[in-house]
Amino acid sequence: MTLYARVSTDTSPEILYQLLTEQWKLSPPNLLISVTGGAKNFNLKARIKNMFHRGLIKVAQTTGAWIITGGTHAGVMKHVGQAVRDNALSSSIHGQIVAIGVATWGIIHNKDALVLHLTSCPFYLSCCSF
Repeated sequence: MTLYARVSTDTSPEILYQLLTEQWKLSPPNLLISVTGGAKNFNLKARIKNMFHRGLIKVAQTTGAWIITGGTHAGVMKHVGQAVRDNALSSSIHGQIVAIGVATWGIIHNKDALVLHLTSCPFYLSCCSF
C-alpha cells in the first residue's frame, strides 16, 4: 500500500512519528537508512545493481530499518525504489520493507489528485492512501 502525507516545513517530528507509528501502524524502526545522492540519472552494471538491491533489502529486513530517500524516480533514489518494488513483487516471506520518500510538493506528478483527500486525516496535515 502506498501512503502519503503532505506536511508543512514546520510540522513537528513528534507529529510525523505519531502518524507513522500510530495511524499507519508501522513498527518503530531499529535503524534508519538514509540513501541520498544526486538526482542525475545513471546506470549501474547489472552485477552492481543486484548487489545494491540485495544488500539494501537484506539490511532493512534483518534490522527492522526504515529506508528514507528523496522520494523521486531519479538517480540513486530510483534504484532504492526499484529494490523495494522488486522485493514486494517477489514471493519473499520476509517482513515488509518500509521506504519513505521525502519530496517537495512542487515536484509531485499529478498532485492535484492528492488534494482531494485533505480532510481524511486526524492530524494537522494531509494524508491518505492510494
